[in-house]
Amino acid sequence: MLEMKDWVWAERYRPKTLDEYICSLEFKEKIKNWISKNNSHLLFESSCPGSGKTSLAKIIADKVAGNEVLFLNSSMDTGIDTIREKVANFVSKKSMFGNMRVVIMDEADQISDKASDSLKSLIERFHSNARFIFTCNNILKISDPLKDRCEVVNFNSIHGEPGSISRKEAAVATLKLCERILTENEIKYDRIVLIQLVKRFLSDTFNLRSLIQFLYQNTRDSVLDEGALKKAVFELTEIFKHIKEKRFAPVREFIAIRYQYWQQIYTEIYNNVDVYFNIKSTKITALFEVLAFHQHMTVTSPNKEIPLCSLFSAISGLDIIK
Repeated sequence: MLEMKDWVWAERYRPKTLDEYICSLEFKEKIKNWISKNNSHLLFESSCPGSGKTSLAKIIADKVAGNEVLFLNSSMDTGIDTIREKVANFVSKKSMFGNMRVVIMDEADQISDKASDSLKSLIERFHSNARFIFTCNNILKISDPLKDRCEVVNFNSIHGEPGSISRKEAAVATLKLCERILTENEIKYDRIVLIQLVKRFLSDTFNLRSLIQFLYQNTRDSVLDEGALKKAVFELTEIFKHIKEKRFAPVREFIAIRYQYWQQIYTEIYNNVDVYFNIKSTKITALFEVLAFHQHMTVTSPNKEIPLCSLFSAISGLDIIK
């Protein structure tokens, strides 16, 4: 029986080594420096899920600690009991091989206040035994004492600034990865369409891999062309038209089909604010507050459909759809 990492392409093609990791050359040099010096606790932050934080945390941990890594998803393991029972027990023991042990706390913006205080103490007490790597999407929810004990790394520009050589190199590397995925799975593709996908999702490679799999599973002839692209890319013009005209049944149907790709919905709205909304409206700033609030709700909710329905309902109330 296949494990999830094999049949979910976002996991199957997740970068496993530093050579496979796509980022600017400048950022890659920073990574090598962290690995060689191994004297910092790291906090990876990005407003966009899918930017490569967790993948990089795992790559660094593998280089530094090998198999002596504790991985916790803080959206599920948030409480003080987890810190006391799992983390404290792990970091208090020395490595069997003379390495540093590594604790990865994914989605650390979900950690409770008491757990955060306890972590602060563990970081100081067992600095000679272990290193911590935190990832988060909302750094404002990370306590100042925890941030002060880490090197904070912003992932919003790891591919370089827009228009830079580094960003173009990252786009080329991402395109090659997508071509490999398509070739290995015997999917024919229009290269121009694939380039459009890469440009659109360069900062969200996790969802880019998921989207290619979605195309594969929902295209009868296994061909990635303009027709398939329209099925999968979350171009929301029709959805917002339904919302503006107060027809919520098709919106609910859309969410029911696409809720597992919720990250792409937020990315599409955020990246195309000027396409879908009247940006001269005085309420446009409220849109970003709505996006931030509902994205957090969606991350933490076991049922993704409910906060997505709430998101579109809140956008309807702003009355800024073109």
